[in-house]
Amino acid sequence: LALGAAGARARLERCGAVVSAPRLPRLAEELDLVREFTAARGRLVTLLPPDSGARPQFNDVLRPFGLTFGATVVSDRSALAGDPTSVVAFSYPSEHPVTRTNKRDGVPVLLVEPAPIERASALPEQASLVPLVASSSHSHLAGGAHGPFTLAAVADWSAVTSGRTGTSALERTVVAAVGSVEPATNRLMNAFGNREFVSGLVQWIARDSDLIASGRSFGG
Repeated sequence: LALGAAGARARLERCGAVVSAPRLPRLAEELDLVREFTAARGRLVTLLPPDSGARPQFNDVLRPFGLTFGATVVSDRSALAGDPTSVVAFSYPSEHPVTRTNKRDGVPVLLVEPAPIERASALPEQASLVPLVASSSHSHLAGGAHGPFTLAAVADWSAVTSGRTGTSALERTVVAAVGSVEPATNRLMNAFGNREFVSGLVQWIARDSDLIASGRSFGG
């Protein structure tokens, strides 16, 4: 989806989710479209390329949801030989549908030059921040801080709403941040559990709101 092209807003409104991996800074009007879509509907997945010039911009988009990309790169002993920034991450800190299969089977995700995902602010009561993938306790940042660090996370602001007919539905507002774009690239999509992770994340973000209950109230 070319956000700068004519008709971009109308096409964006038909999207189930937006997946963005920006290497270059976005134009102001492009960023405004992403910000409007995210504020209204959530359902944004951002994967960060190394040395992305759009990091500050997308941190501004993600910050209201409690997420930001850290400014440095995570290195880990649990990495490909000779390349400590090619992190082989076996740690799945939560019981989340996106990572359930990889966690059950003990299959890692490979992230190259990942940025840590940092908590940006206190979250309101209805929101939750869920870590999906983390580096090992042997990981570190260039400044000397030691891990583990969150490498992928989702902010979930979903809430149950009630309509006039008595039907309750889950209104989903979910935003995901992945500290490396490489799991989604042709080069590494089939490495380890990358395909399972990326496809599961996008499908989970884009799924329709769930119907919670439908029917008469007690005594009806």
